[in-house]
Amino acid sequence: MRKTVRKNKQVKRELALLEKEKEEIESFTKVSKTVENKQSINSNWNVTKEKIKNKNNAYQKKKEAKLKLKSATPYTSTKVIEEKKPHIKDFNQLCQEHNIISPIDDNLVSPTQKEIDNLNESSKFFSIDCKIIEIEGNKGTLGKVCIANQNGQIIYEKIVKPMDKIVDFRTKFTGLTRDKVQREGTDFLQVQKEVEKILRHKILVGHDLVHDLKNLKLAHKKKLLRDATQFTKFFNPDTNSEDSLKSIAKRELNFSPDNWDPNGKRDTIINVILYKQNQKEWEAFINNKFYGQPIDKN
Repeated sequence: MRKTVRKNKQVKRELALLEKEKEEIESFTKVSKTVENKQSINSNWNVTKEKIKNKNNAYQKKKEAKLKLKSATPYTSTKVIEEKKPHIKDFNQLCQEHNIISPIDDNLVSPTQKEIDNLNESSKFFSIDCKIIEIEGNKGTLGKVCIANQNGQIIYEKIVKPMDKIVDFRTKFTGLTRDKVQREGTDFLQVQKEVEKILRHKILVGHDLVHDLKNLKLAHKKKLLRDATQFTKFFNPDTNSEDSLKSIAKRELNFSPDNWDPNGKRDTIINVILYKQNQKEWEAFINNKFYGQPIDKN
């Protein structure tokens, strides 16, 4: 019995030793595989490093070759610098560039009553400029009105005798004096009637038309107004708000005379040129504003 027990214990010890040897063999096998993998990775990395090194060397050689070529070749810029045209100083030159016959003199253009009756049918649109003087009560009123047709031809120009007493002719801005108004002026109501007949149902172009129509005491459909102060393209680029006719003319027409004196004919014709030059975009702007149609700039 005792011999059997000792024999069993010996068998267990031998089995335990065999199990331990098995674990050691498995552990050694894992280590061997890990070493092999690391060696394989190192080998691949070495190949990659060699490729990168070769590419860097090739890039460096190309760079050095370009630098040598650049230093050997004199520098010449291929960028074309557009020279800015000098501002147009002469109004006659501006008219000539836009195929408009410039007014010869400062004489008033006063058509006969028969001619006035036919003027409305002579043009698809009219341009207007009004000069405002001051009357009693610190109010403004019409002092002079000038109208041009679609060809830039001045068709109507009259100095106005207001119904109220004048307190300031604002000569610096209107060019009007007491003598001119008394000598060449026409009664306000007659001028108002004639202007309404000319402009009736026509597109009206101008700068600050709301102000002009207010002083003419006339109504005009908003859809027919082409007011440079409301056309966003003509806004002051710094303030994004309405701009003076002088600034718009300089920016859009390159017209910048040394002396911007009060001149209704000039201002009226400038409005014609501005409208004709931007007509497609301006009409698209109006369509979008009143009819909700998208603006087509093409």
